[in-house]
Amino acid sequence: MQQTAVQNNEDFPVTTTIRNTSDAEEMLVVWTCSYPSQWRPDNSIVKTQVIDCAKNVPTRVGLKPGETYASRMYVRVELKSPEQRQPEQRQSVTFRLGYGTDAYFGTIEPAPTSPAIWSNAVTVDVVSK
Repeated sequence: MQQTAVQNNEDFPVTTTIRNTSDAEEMLVVWTCSYPSQWRPDNSIVKTQVIDCAKNVPTRVGLKPGETYASRMYVRVELKSPEQRQPEQRQSVTFRLGYGTDAYFGTIEPAPTSPAIWSNAVTVDVVSK
């Protein structure tokens, strides 16, 4: 992520990268429309983008050892209460995104059985409107 200052309640892009660190090929299930919903922020004021589409299709992606899968998605920080918002000031918010069983969303069966994999921490400065 290159953008470090964001507006409160506005979507900003994040590129997610999943790397296969095992010695065997691994399969990912990536949904065409709800990929952002396969991720869960560890901070309750950070939300992933909800995408409406006519047909949400699961795609299986094979990753050989050392290979990566990258995709861009949007998240937003929602500072709502007066205690959370500091008008005309920047406020730092740190979060991680989790991918895996704990973040699982969808109807594909069987559901993934691996534990959630967490991203590195990301810190953004949020400017209230």
